[in-house]
Amino acid sequence: MISVFPAFLVGFIEDITQSYPIRKRILGLFLTSGLLIYLTNSYVSSIEIAYLDKFFNYVPTAIGFTFLGFIAVPNAWNFLDGLNGLASGMGIVALILMSWLAFQNNHLDLLNLYLLFIYAIAG
Repeated sequence: MISVFPAFLVGFIEDITQSYPIRKRILGLFLTSGLLIYLTNSYVSSIEIAYLDKFFNYVPTAIGFTFLGFIAVPNAWNFLDGLNGLASGMGIVALILMSWLAFQNNHLDLLNLYLLFIYAIAG
């Protein structure tokens, strides 16, 4: 929760003021990404494509790719949300796909969690 706070704070400020600078929002996401990587010591170390995995053996490249993902995904969802609420529909579609994968791999606890999220978004 500590690591997500900067992104939450800049998003909250932007929602209230409607004029928070994009550079400060990106900085908040950058700080959140850094805290997530530092506090959990986790980053993308493999994408299971043999010729690209060589780059992920080099830790700074792997951490940079993780930073890019942590910054790009929230901005993509925010963009979708700006298109008349399409983020909820895309969220449901993504959760349905993850539910199917959980079902196929017999992860019933994840399946139940994903279904709960689908019902919450649909509501």
